[in-house]
Amino acid sequence: MTRTPSDPPPVPSRFDPAVPLAAFSLASTLLFFVPAHAYLANQAALLVFFDELLAVLALVTVVFTLLLTGLLLLVPRRIRPRLGVLLLALTLLCWIHAYALVWSYGALDGETIVWADYPGRLLTDGALWLVLSAVLLWFAPRIHRRMPLFCAGILLLQIGSLAVNATHVHNSSHDYSKHYYVDKRPVFEFSAGRNVVLILLDEYQTDIFSEAILPHQEYRAQFPGFTYFPDTTAGFNFTEFAIPSILTGRIYDNSQPRQDFLKSAYLKDSLPAALRQAGIDVHLYPWRSLANESIYYHDELADNILRRPRPLADKLVDVARVVDLGLFRSLPHFAKRFVHNDSSWLVSRWMAGSAKSSATRQPEPIPREVGLGHTLDDLFRMFALGLDHPDTRITIRPGRDVFKFYHLAGLHVPVKMKRDLSYGKFDYTRENFSEQAEAYARIMGAFLRKLKQHGLYDNSLIVMVGDHGSGRSPEMYVKPEFTARTAELDRTAARGDFQRDKARGLPLLLIKRFGAQGEIRTSTLPASVIDIPATIRAELNLPTKPVPALTPYPALHGVSLFNQTEPPEKRTRYYGAMLWTPQQTDYLGTLSLYQIEGHGWNDGSWSFIQRLTPPQ
Repeated sequence: MTRTPSDPPPVPSRFDPAVPLAAFSLASTLLFFVPAHAYLANQAALLVFFDELLAVLALVTVVFTLLLTGLLLLVPRRIRPRLGVLLLALTLLCWIHAYALVWSYGALDGETIVWADYPGRLLTDGALWLVLSAVLLWFAPRIHRRMPLFCAGILLLQIGSLAVNATHVHNSSHDYSKHYYVDKRPVFEFSAGRNVVLILLDEYQTDIFSEAILPHQEYRAQFPGFTYFPDTTAGFNFTEFAIPSILTGRIYDNSQPRQDFLKSAYLKDSLPAALRQAGIDVHLYPWRSLANESIYYHDELADNILRRPRPLADKLVDVARVVDLGLFRSLPHFAKRFVHNDSSWLVSRWMAGSAKSSATRQPEPIPREVGLGHTLDDLFRMFALGLDHPDTRITIRPGRDVFKFYHLAGLHVPVKMKRDLSYGKFDYTRENFSEQAEAYARIMGAFLRKLKQHGLYDNSLIVMVGDHGSGRSPEMYVKPEFTARTAELDRTAARGDFQRDKARGLPLLLIKRFGAQGEIRTSTLPASVIDIPATIRAELNLPTKPVPALTPYPALHGVSLFNQTEPPEKRTRYYGAMLWTPQQTDYLGTLSLYQIEGHGWNDGSWSFIQRLTPPQ
């Protein structure tokens, strides 16, 4: 008798291996492979390590496989083959949603999803599930005979995909914020002796200070004793490596994994490490969302970097968050709502026991951790507004000197503040950007007055610096000339735009020496942010060992800016520019290395030197 494709598959006379294979394929897709991919895309926001996650996911997958297999073995033997094919269909459909038909619902940051806005997705997913399931069930006899082959193919495909993805992101064991946290308690605690205060105002471009602040006596008066270095170049065009160049005097050159670079740069000869070795208390206050890429977390580096407790319950909550993200991605539109659970999330809420759990929320900070409550910008703004807050109270203690590093969001986009210190979200224009610079002049001036009121100003060395410039639109370029030569430089620029690279390479730099007074003065010295460590060491009379700033150019190192003569001799400076991507990898893409000889504002001073590519 001839069988048709729709005939029931033959009843297996013994144990059918297709049943556990199909169950394992579905379980591993939903509970192992897709969540593992979700982890790799969000690992910096999670406290669990990749190997820990995989161990838990593997255990959950095995348990779910055994339970599902057990349930299938309870049904009549005649219909088990069709159920096995149905599981294969579900596996294939979940795989399609996870990797091919991926619907975007915006940032899953707690905002309500209006499901009624996506009727097309409901129809598309419903039709796909009905048609594919029906087709596979119609051909169930043929498919059942080849079930081991189909299941093995899906598993091998996902194993290969995960392996490739894992090799293109950084090792999660290098997420230093998983090991440590920053204690904010001594945020405004200073020494009765000497203090070194390094304030980083993110994205503060130097020509904005010259244009919006320096011409106005009201703002100049905010910075008594300071020296302004308008001709200052950055080490890098983005925060990830702009900050290491400021704190370590070294410029990343793509010759080693970024985590290895951060470790060696910070622990060997960095400014914080040298100050701690000299008996100075070091307190670092990074911008929490960027800290893991720009600061090497280690308790040997700073007195307020402490070991983070990582209880099992917290790690399991992180696993639940990743499983939620995997389920949300794998299931059709009509089932995502059940997983999303109005931003409470299915598994996370069950694991955390709280309706406030979220699959996309940053790890809950420790009560005294930087990042909880008010930001550093909020606290500094309170000085200007005359507001009293427990975290803004300045305290003075006897004993060892103190070094403070504050990373403020500063002028970083979005433009968020008017000159009257009112918050909002404003268009990115030069006028609005300059007005925000005026607001920060008032904020910094209020902080400096607080130091004076407490008798701390004269015995403080104060540095205010931008990590890089802005240059996000043509009106934010710095003295652009648009000559044939600059057009040539466009070909090697990070985004095909030399003027953008140049503007981002020109940050603010202000320094007040111990005991300095009088009107703010302007220096004509060609400066670089890599000079900051050498300058601070010299002002503290600490031994200064030249630190090679760039591996291909071992003679390049930072210098003390107050030990130089004016007018300066010709000086060569270097600056790296990269194309920013949200994905963290061990190496960056191709870097454009620039050489600056002459005033940094002039296009003619800039030359492209070489592309810095990862090792082959």
